[in-house]
Order: sequence, then structure tokens, then C-alpha cells
Amino acid sequence: MEKINSNWIIIVLIFFFSLQVRSQNKEIIRPGLIRAQGTLSVSSNFNSGNHFFLHGNLEGYLTKNLSLSGEVYHYLGTLSDIDQFNFNENIFFGFSWHFTKANHDFYFGLQPGVSIIELNPEKYSLSAVNTGVNPVMSMVAGYNFYVNRFFHFFVASRFVAGNHLQNSATKLNEVRLSAGLGFNLNTMK
Repeated sequence: MEKINSNWIIIVLIFFFSLQVRSQNKEIIRPGLIRAQGTLSVSSNFNSGNHFFLHGNLEGYLTKNLSLSGEVYHYLGTLSDIDQFNFNENIFFGFSWHFTKANHDFYFGLQPGVSIIELNPEKYSLSAVNTGVNPVMSMVAGYNFYVNRFFHFFVASRFVAGNHLQNSATKLNEVRLSAGLGFNLNTMK
């Protein structure tokens, strides 16, 4: 049984090594590259503790160093006893500047966005709450490592700044962290 498991491990390692060698023959990071990723994201809100989000990203490279991306965050909850929000959905859209070398991609960007928020009335001692649509601004920085022409590993951080003004003025300033495995595809030759 151990010999079979060892053989499978060797076969998988050879497969991934061959993908890596093949991917080095063609430049992966170039105009037309589209990458997508979905992951869980944790945030640290400066006023109310830690929150969790389901984070999705779609990004297209206009040049080797400039990309256009759209990102969504779906609120999942918090670690504290009483949740600050009933929901907190975010959409961001903007540009990123990339510093690339071989399969390594460091980037930073500026992305304005919108937060659609409803406060938890129990937390703020409110009898009723209204949904608010709030403009927010974010700065993003991260790193991608392209394993081959189809997959990459990523880590991204984001600073979000804004205010929710419905029912009770609440600052939305927080830092978010995401990491995981993403998918990519070159659409141009």
C-alpha cells in the first residue's frame, strides 16, 4: 500500500513540474491575461473587531503592467457576540499597477466602490434600520505567483475607507486580507 501511495505522489509531482517547465517557455503575464479568484477574506475593522467575507475577483491585463479589476465582497459575519451589520455587501472597480518578473507579480491599486449596508438594530439600540448605499475608497496591494498558464497563488490586502450615514453614523474603515489559489487564462497570443 505504501508503494502505491509513493508512486502516485511521484506521478503528481512530475505532472506539476512538467506544467511549470512548459509555462516558463511562454510568458504568462502579458496583455490579454484574465485572472479570477474566489476565497474567504478576513477584515479588521478599526471600530468593531473582525469580520469575514466571501471575496471574488475578476481582473484583465491591459498591458503587462496595467490591469482593470472588479471585486465583490459578501458579508459572512463576525467573531464578536453581537454582529455590527445585518449585511455589508461591497463592490469595487479600478486599476492596478504591476511590477512583474518571470512568474512573479507584485501590484498595488486604487479602487473606488460602493457598500450596501444595513446595521444590526440590536447592536445600536435602534427600533428600525434603513439600508444605506455608501461610497467607499480602497487601496489594494498584493502578490501573485503564476504556477502555470492556468493557476496562480495570491495574497492580497486592502484598506477600505468610508462612512455609513443611515440611522447611526458608523465608520467603515478596515483592513482586509485574502489569500488562495486563483485561475488564469491568456486570451491573446
